[in-house]
Amino acid sequence: MGQSATVTPDDELIGRIVDVATAHGDVTEVIRTRAFAGSDDANLLIRHVQRRGGKGAYLMVGAGSPGSHHSENFDIAEESIPTAIEILESLIRG
Repeated sequence: MGQSATVTPDDELIGRIVDVATAHGDVTEVIRTRAFAGSDDANLLIRHVQRRGGKGAYLMVGAGSPGSHHSENFDIAEESIPTAIEILESLIRG
């Protein structure tokens, strides 16, 4: 069996994400953390940033898909893309 990289998100960044998402008028639910089997590429990137003093975390918007990521059943809610962009912009400018 293979193995994959894991990541521990930064609590400070999670707090910022929750604050920004909660303040957005189109967001109906915010889940602070959840166990998530992310992909190696994203986990390795986050770990690389963290090891150099940066902060890292996942942010999922409109991802209540019936299938897992990268599967034939994955289906993002396209109408959530503008909300995701606005949240990311707020975090960057924050």
